[in-house]
Amino acid sequence: MVLYLSGLSTRRCLMQIILEPVDTLFFRDGKPFNQGEDHFARGFFPPTPQTFQGVVRSKVLSDRCGCFKIYGKGCLSCPHMGKCTVPEEIGGSFSGAEEGRIEIHGPYLAKKEQGNWVVLYPTPLDWMRLKEKENTPRYFCLEIRKESVNCDLRGLLFPQPPESVSNKEFEPASGLIDEAGFLDYLIGKVEKGKVWSGKDLWDTEYRSGIGRDMSKATTKEGQLYFIKAIRLQEETGLWAKITGLKEDFLPHGFIGIGGEGRASRYIILPDTIENFAADKDIENHIDETGCFKLVLLQPALFALGWLPDGIDQETYQGSLNGIQVRLVSACIGKPVMIGGWDMAANCSKPLLKYVPAGSIYYFEVEKHKGGEVMKKLHGKKIGRQTRIGFGHCVVGGWEYV
Repeated sequence: MVLYLSGLSTRRCLMQIILEPVDTLFFRDGKPFNQGEDHFARGFFPPTPQTFQGVVRSKVLSDRCGCFKIYGKGCLSCPHMGKCTVPEEIGGSFSGAEEGRIEIHGPYLAKKEQGNWVVLYPTPLDWMRLKEKENTPRYFCLEIRKESVNCDLRGLLFPQPPESVSNKEFEPASGLIDEAGFLDYLIGKVEKGKVWSGKDLWDTEYRSGIGRDMSKATTKEGQLYFIKAIRLQEETGLWAKITGLKEDFLPHGFIGIGGEGRASRYIILPDTIENFAADKDIENHIDETGCFKLVLLQPALFALGWLPDGIDQETYQGSLNGIQVRLVSACIGKPVMIGGWDMAANCSKPLLKYVPAGSIYYFEVEKHKGGEVMKKLHGKKIGRQTRIGFGHCVVGGWEYV
């Protein structure tokens, strides 16, 4: 696996990273797996920000310090305590410790096209595809109509298909799109576009393992298990942007990633990738209509489950990154269960419910607030655990029909 870093600044560096695997990858999901009780270990792909920040933090520790046990105990016995910048950059090892200066956007899948890396994002959940036999798929977006629905979520409207396709079969687009396609979606142009599916980017391979009795050098009966590993296709990788690390981050070397810690090597990528610059058309649309939608590019963690922090669950009004808004509707998927392993405490992390990437929230805001909305929300993060990458979102336009 090749790790590319780019765009180093003078003091605290900004790095853009592409991971190109040379072997299979496997990332465990949050479901329990005990040898002898289950024979199939389930995983997910691409990895979550929590997994990726662990990779980055481990790399920094390995290069600068190497004292994993001392770091795990809070660096209290470290002879360099007070001089070392590692805790300042990547944070402490215990739950509740300072997060450090590190901030991550990603990871996202990326594809190399005509010599340039193109970052791919999950399709929004209101982007639908007609079930037709035509070679060229046709897409449309769900609409918001001023028609109330009698349910326990009083005051909210429900996304509905356009009347022109109400008698046709359709399904979520379910794939990945590049930034150009995503920007078209944000301004309402979705009829045509390229959507990458998983089979366009990776293959799956089943691998087997078995429990062993190390004292007898034999295998254990009934402990055969399988995993479904991911092998990315050529010129396909994982992209992320990292800020907050010192500029002496090694420009090349090796790194491990995934549940099996597959070895990786990394080098500097000379060019940076600009993503989701503010679009004037979206800003003007918000100024005119007072409506905008927020699309999650990464899973988000909120105190009230599906409802963003700062929004009242009775009135659906509140503040979002300092902007007064009213929630009108939402299009969200099944919660994503994300846990992990706390290496310092040597125990499992709490399994929490996250709103999945691709989920959309439709808001109303005062007219002529387009510039403020774009500045405070477009390309920013909402919710909790945002420094490590959760809650990354972008702004699009919508209006009543």
